[in-house]
Amino acid sequence: MESSLPKGAIEIADVDLLRREDEYIVVKANCISSIMELALNCSAELPEERKDMKDVVVELKKIKQRLLNNIQHF
Repeated sequence: MESSLPKGAIEIADVDLLRREDEYIVVKANCISSIMELALNCSAELPEERKDMKDVVVELKKIKQRLLNNIQHF
C-alpha cells in the first residue's frame, strides 16, 4: 500500500469513489491518497510512531478543505 502512494490511489480506490471519466479525478485522487497516507501513519507498528487522534482530526479537516477549495477553483 505504502509503495503505491500517491500515484496508485486511482488503482486501489473503490470504483464508486474514483472514476476515470470524473472531471475532478486528480483532485479526488490526491484527497484519497492523503487519507490513505494518514491511515498508514495511524497504523504504524510502534504505538509511539502513531499519530495522536487530535492531530488526525486536524489533518482530516485540512484534507477536506483542500478538496473543497480545489473543486471550487475548477
